[in-house]
Amino acid sequence: MRVMAINMEDNLFDELKEHVKENGLTLKEYITDIVRRDLAQQTQQQEATLPPMKWEKEDVIRAIDDFIEKNDRVPVQKEFKSENGLPSYGAALRCLEQPPSEYCKERFKALSEQSGGMSMNM
Repeated sequence: MRVMAINMEDNLFDELKEHVKENGLTLKEYITDIVRRDLAQQTQQQEATLPPMKWEKEDVIRAIDDFIEKNDRVPVQKEFKSENGLPSYGAALRCLEQPPSEYCKERFKALSEQSGGMSMNM
């Protein structure tokens, strides 16, 4: 844990102290909450302004392999989204030139055989 000291005008500090007292908080709780919300909001804004990723076949294959290794199963259609480290189902279809579900089953089988029969679930 670290200590943060800031220089603040007396009247602003008094207002802040009164505000947290009225809300039944400590200064630490209030400032921690404000900082967390602000950082989360900034992260969301940065992600929203990033251009969409241009998926290439190699990227899709790597993403699917990573998903399979991490989850010990193939992804279902609704899991094809960036929050799972995967492209959209349509982007995967375009890059793989076959339905991603078919590719995933084939890839799962190949990875399972490579690892000596992992306990991967389909």
